[in-house]
Amino acid sequence: MYQLIHDESIDQRSNLPLEMFGDKVLIATAHPDDESAFFSPTIRLLKDSNRTVGLLSLSLGEACDGPHNISLAKIRLGELQSACNTFGIPKNSIFIGHTASQSDSINTSANILLNTFPDGKQMSWSSFQIARTLQKVYQQYPFTSVLTFDYKGISGHPNHIAVRVGIEAFRTVEKWTRNNTQRHIRYFEQVTNSLFERLLGPVRWFVPCSLRGVRSRIFGQSKVPSEHPMGRLFQVCGADGKPTREAMAQHRSQLRFHRRWLNRMSFYSYSNVIREIHD
Repeated sequence: MYQLIHDESIDQRSNLPLEMFGDKVLIATAHPDDESAFFSPTIRLLKDSNRTVGLLSLSLGEACDGPHNISLAKIRLGELQSACNTFGIPKNSIFIGHTASQSDSINTSANILLNTFPDGKQMSWSSFQIARTLQKVYQQYPFTSVLTFDYKGISGHPNHIAVRVGIEAFRTVEKWTRNNTQRHIRYFEQVTNSLFERLLGPVRWFVPCSLRGVRSRIFGQSKVPSEHPMGRLFQVCGADGKPTREAMAQHRSQLRFHRRWLNRMSFYSYSNVIREIHD
């Protein structure tokens, strides 16, 4: 399914052929801090390889202290922009949700997309609306690839899963109209690990990649990606997790003690496992 043609396209930290992503990558998430907590190793790898990276956060995470907390939404928006700055993502490449219940007085140089994605596990997000939002993003930021959650949502959060469902809706429409638009977008998802693996954290460096059946060049193994029933897996290793800690440090409103501990121990702070989405 994949053919590794050019060795130079494979970074030392990964067996992922970066040419698959094209020049403009969109990271699609549900909340501010998702990009830092779950996708940091891949974002850093893409930026280091001179790819342009944009971010879509469908909500502003305003439900942490009660639904539609406008004050918290403003705080989290500022934190998101600061976290993106640590990755080198400019504000004009940040796209955020803006629910009807939030104040129009939120000032930002990020791109505001009017939609209906209120934060919260009990909230239902329309896949059709997510697809429409992605179309709006594409008009301003013509991405060549999208990276998002898989159907398990990494942590099982319903908003994460809704993003993946919405990406699938957009992918279906894009496939129907591809001949007319002359665009070809590739789609990727991060594979959810077992609970045990999620908490391996830095110990993951001392556990053979064969634990997941993923072969990584960094461990001196074959560069051929591992097989999986739904497609081949690629691994990105993020060194000591420092980029994740630097980015998460910007999300001060979320850094309670248990979150700090989880960030230290989380597999996703150190490594990502990526799979391309196929029919």
